[in-house]
Amino acid sequence: GARAAGIMDLRVAGIVISFVASVAGCVVPFVWPWRASTLIPVKMFSAGVICSLALVHILNEAAVQLDKVTEYPLAGTCALAGLLLMMVSEHSSASVCHHHGEPHSP
Repeated sequence: GARAAGIMDLRVAGIVISFVASVAGCVVPFVWPWRASTLIPVKMFSAGVICSLALVHILNEAAVQLDKVTEYPLAGTCALAGLLLMMVSEHSSASVCHHHGEPHSP
């Protein structure tokens, strides 16, 4: 009925808004004159959004499915291991990039 049509309209609007925001997020870095110092908070915010979406939407479903297989909280363990791996890889890549950005001494 009318309620189903209203829900479908909200879903379509959500898809359109997500698409426009994604396109804007991809295009803005190319057309806006960014400096490296202003890009760091943007990277941190976007990483936080991705991690929070994964934790809120995916972790619960994974925990329900994995509880059927094992009693050990495997979903939470995998999530923490993934966050640790992400942090270590970001730290190591930042240190490598920072090291290569320094002028070499003769």
